[in-house]
Amino acid sequence: MQQSVTSRKYNKLIRRRPRTRNIVFAAIAAIALVILLMALLMPVYRVYGDAMAPTLHSNDIVMSTGSRGVSRGDMVAFYFDNKLLIRRVIGVGGDKVEVDSYGKVYVNGDSIREPYIEKGTAKITAKMPCKVPDGSFFVMCDNRENGQDSRNAGVGTIKKKEISGKIVLRIWPPGDMGIFHKG
Repeated sequence: MQQSVTSRKYNKLIRRRPRTRNIVFAAIAAIALVILLMALLMPVYRVYGDAMAPTLHSNDIVMSTGSRGVSRGDMVAFYFDNKLLIRRVIGVGGDKVEVDSYGKVYVNGDSIREPYIEKGTAKITAKMPCKVPDGSFFVMCDNRENGQDSRNAGVGTIKKKEISGKIVLRIWPPGDMGIFHKG
């Protein structure tokens, strides 16, 4: 007895289903593995508040790498008072940082160019000038009216081991997605 054409096509389809299903499951597993590895190697943070405006805004989502290779101009994430803060590195170990009453920043006696900042000043409670200890960083907000940075004696300089990561990429909102370059 000969099978009908429809019956043969149905049998072929039935034989392909497990192969197609295996390919779909393998693709889903591969995507899940990539997401897991990225989450472990490149933590994702959500920005709360506008301390880093105009560079970052509340509800932006950013990715970071480890704390290796952090230098002046980089943005870093660290915990202070049980809150994750993202700030810009102004001075590294051995630098002498000074912020005057007008908000002008000097590193090792030289005024630094800061095209990324919001104008404004905050009360300075840290001793100025500040000699940054080796293995530490002097960090500041881009929105200078926010005082939760190294200008505040309570925060002070940040040790390298306290840094959760260096901010390298904005992934949300989609229109602002992109890699961060030094300020």
